[in-house]
Amino acid sequence: MRTRLIVAIGSFFFSTGFVHGSDPTQVFLTQDGQALHSVVVSENAREKVRATAETLADYLGRITGGTFHVETGDGSRGIAVGLHDDFPDTGAGADLSPEMISRADDFLLRSHANGLYVVGTTPLSVGHAVWTLLHRLGHRQFFPGPTWEVVPSEPNLRIAIDEVIHPDYPFATMFHSMGNFSLESNKEINRWLESNRMINSRDWGFGHVYQELPREYPEVFKKHPEYWSLVNGKRAGAKLCLSNPGLRQLFVDRSLKWLKEHPEVVVISAEPADGGTWCECQPCQALGSPSDRALGMANEIARAVETAYPGVERYVGLLSYADHSPPPERVTAHPRVFLGFAQGFYFGQLIGMDLVEAWVARGVKQFGIYDYFSVYQWSHDMPGLPGVAGLQQTARKIKDFHDRGAVQWTGEATNSWGPAGLGMYLAARCLWDKSLDVDELVDDFLTRCFGEAKDPMTTFYALINGDTAPLISDDLVGRMYRTLDAARKLTKDPQVRTRIRSLILWTHYIELFRSYTADTSETRQAAFERMIRYSYRMAPTHMISSRPLYYYYNGSMDSKARIPAEAEFEIQEAENPWKSSKPFSQQEIDTIVKRGMATNSIHNIESVGFSDELVPATPLGLKGTRTTQVFTGAGGRRVLYTWVTEGQQEVQLLVTTGTAIPAFRTRGPAQIKMFFPADSNRVIAQGLAPPTGNPTGELTKVKLPTAHAGLHRIEVQSRSYGRAEMEPGTLYVEKWSRQQSELSTVSWFSAYFFVPTGTKYVGGYSPDAVGYLKDGSGNNVLAFTQPEFPGYFNVEVPAGEDGSAWQFFYCGKTPWLMTVPPFLARSPEELLIPAEVLEKELADNRNR
Repeated sequence: MRTRLIVAIGSFFFSTGFVHGSDPTQVFLTQDGQALHSVVVSENAREKVRATAETLADYLGRITGGTFHVETGDGSRGIAVGLHDDFPDTGAGADLSPEMISRADDFLLRSHANGLYVVGTTPLSVGHAVWTLLHRLGHRQFFPGPTWEVVPSEPNLRIAIDEVIHPDYPFATMFHSMGNFSLESNKEINRWLESNRMINSRDWGFGHVYQELPREYPEVFKKHPEYWSLVNGKRAGAKLCLSNPGLRQLFVDRSLKWLKEHPEVVVISAEPADGGTWCECQPCQALGSPSDRALGMANEIARAVETAYPGVERYVGLLSYADHSPPPERVTAHPRVFLGFAQGFYFGQLIGMDLVEAWVARGVKQFGIYDYFSVYQWSHDMPGLPGVAGLQQTARKIKDFHDRGAVQWTGEATNSWGPAGLGMYLAARCLWDKSLDVDELVDDFLTRCFGEAKDPMTTFYALINGDTAPLISDDLVGRMYRTLDAARKLTKDPQVRTRIRSLILWTHYIELFRSYTADTSETRQAAFERMIRYSYRMAPTHMISSRPLYYYYNGSMDSKARIPAEAEFEIQEAENPWKSSKPFSQQEIDTIVKRGMATNSIHNIESVGFSDELVPATPLGLKGTRTTQVFTGAGGRRVLYTWVTEGQQEVQLLVTTGTAIPAFRTRGPAQIKMFFPADSNRVIAQGLAPPTGNPTGELTKVKLPTAHAGLHRIEVQSRSYGRAEMEPGTLYVEKWSRQQSELSTVSWFSAYFFVPTGTKYVGGYSPDAVGYLKDGSGNNVLAFTQPEFPGYFNVEVPAGEDGSAWQFFYCGKTPWLMTVPPFLARSPEELLIPAEVLEKELADNRNR
């Protein structure tokens, strides 16, 4: 991007970009609300270009108060809006290359003494130019709909700009699965995509396609049942029999026909159907792994495409996804194969950039990313859970993949603008310019959206930022309500208050969803109905994905709740007793906030910090029953500490990876590293533990040699889930804390931890409603049950129960400890505790 930009709104100047020749010429667009130029189109302007010019004229009028007419001209004077061919005298020359598909969405913004050029290479890129210009002038469309649109007011408008813009991702798109209920709401979503430049001039999207062949050629498949994949002895699988020459030729012919009939298509899909059912016949198995088979088929289509379109940018699309996500073992990619890396459904050991590198090593020349920005079935629109809710993580991923060579990005999303809106907006900006500063974008959003209420709204968006992995709890919901209440009291701006009101409605949805999912009694159906009715009613706000929610719950998402026949998804509002679009009254909003603050209390847990300088707790003589049920099904990055005695030459780790879920057994071995000193990054030993397929089966013995005594740190990285432990009597602990967000568990566990003398409360957070907390005498002091959990806990330590080992007993997932050392062991005798804690305990014992 070769640029030099100065935009002046009144006396406020912005400067960005790179020098392109001399400083750009400044031009006045309005003075005291009077338009000084018309918007100009060529006499041969296409209808879409004329409509775009009208949009610019309208917004310039709204910003300045002036009247901007759209006139015909040669572009030498006025604000020229059109194609590069319409106005050949812009001076852009080779900077705009409309003949190149990869430059199809480039555009020029150039001021001169007599006006301004707003020129693109395609009708769509003219729109990109207009929306970019308006963005530079202060216009924002943060979320869909007029509520989230910001139109500044400035009667004196001048601009100095000279910029040819080429997006960092020339093929970046976003789509919102199932949209919203009303036509108007869907228009608002489409307008957001348009104004944030998340649509392309050419079709680069591709997805599952194998299943389309039987639909398009039913007679052929009726005549040739051998084209179906062989599964369990029957020809019925949608993955097709790729070893069959007739099927392969049909696939090639179909692909060429599709490209001929759809000239806007750049990438023709060769992506297998979703799900399993790969062909089990001997010839197909001889082709190799699913990745080898899928890539081999894509290569054959690519060779035909290269012959039919020599020197023309046409590609064959294939995803790295599910069974065919690992790199091929035998086949090398044809140069015309375009690979899309799905950011989920990884099979095999490799993920992220490591997976990209492995496919590039197999010949991939061009690739893109298929990302899951927001999927309701995964996140349920809870704060922090959509993939794009992690703001810094999303921006970093966009930059890192681009730096490696990615040119395309598809963001799959649902209409979840409460939990994911800021992330989707930031992603749209960063996909055009990866160098943008996330903190500056967030500050711009908060300043323009909330004005005087910026401070509490800064707190609100920090609470739901996925970068910090918010803990879903009464505490979080209570804090959300309190910040929103504080924000609405600081502003009288009706548009700002409407935005806050929408976020209040989303927060109440979180309450209703948590109440319904926690209810295991006969009232569950009533709670479910309240949640469904409410989600439909708030659909116009775009805060939650109301339509996918209704649709999936109308299916089989919850077997314990049902939508009655008269209220099913397809039945329109006029005949549906569960659907009502009645607007929420101010009294209802006030009641929601008042009750929300009253029923969602804020925890008063004061976190206590402890060092990782661990020592054996054996001098304390702690006793207890050793459990065999600790850490049985954990995955991700696990951190263990063990104590090596003098003369000990190795640490033996007992590991099993892979669960009863077959897909997990393909995720590769657990990678194990041992560090000494424990607080360093110095790896002194490492090993692998292959998947066994049974978390309670035979353990793999991984021997880690060491020449050192004292504390060692062991990290186990596994995507397969399983056990990691040591021989009985070994002093070792696993660290579970708020910072261990990469650790996840899939089964129950029991484990001990130490409660130092003088501790008043044992506080923390439990992400599951399973099991008990036992004190040092083995008494149950807390049951992790619904509806209180998931949530925070803060248990008073009974007299005489401090200075002892407490126990999580048959609990689920990964509780975090906040007031005591977060190190867990199988038995009190095997505990390691912070050195400062042991020192204090021994001193207290001497003074007793």
